[in-house]
Amino acid sequence: MADVLLNPKWGYRFLLLLLCAVILFLNLLPINTAPRAWGAPDLIPCLIFSWTLRRPSYAPTILVALIAFSADMILQRPPGLFAAAFLIANEFLRSRAADISTGTFTVEWAYVALALTAAVLFERVLLNITLVDTNPLRLTLTQLVITLLAYPAVAAFCHFALKLRFQSPSDVRMEGAIQ
Repeated sequence: MADVLLNPKWGYRFLLLLLCAVILFLNLLPINTAPRAWGAPDLIPCLIFSWTLRRPSYAPTILVALIAFSADMILQRPPGLFAAAFLIANEFLRSRAADISTGTFTVEWAYVALALTAAVLFERVLLNITLVDTNPLRLTLTQLVITLLAYPAVAAFCHFALKLRFQSPSDVRMEGAIQ
């Protein structure tokens, strides 16, 4: 039991939950109430994608689903729609994490851009099919581009500030022995 409590993976899981809660709190603050011509970056997908690519066991699917669904509810998006699209994109990245870790940052960024773009387009198409009012396409695409431009900063924060590095083969062996 003590091994489980001292395992750093639980600390990183709690830290991920805490950082996402802080991001959601900051999204709710009424800093500027006038409508803008651009969308602010969605930092939660950036943070979770970076976390999942570096240490897949530190961001379990259940935790990611809980965070994504909570974000849908708190930000008043259609419940579960972006969470489902985001979870599919996250699992796509999780399945490619070993390949991405051996490449350069450009490869990682391209995979994240592909996954996030697919998730946003999936959500947008489903909302249009069901005739739900949506933001203008220009605003959605602007937010997507700004989010993708924010990914390197979030990845650098995870790498340098949080010391969240890519898994090495020895880490995988050690992690398997702990569980």
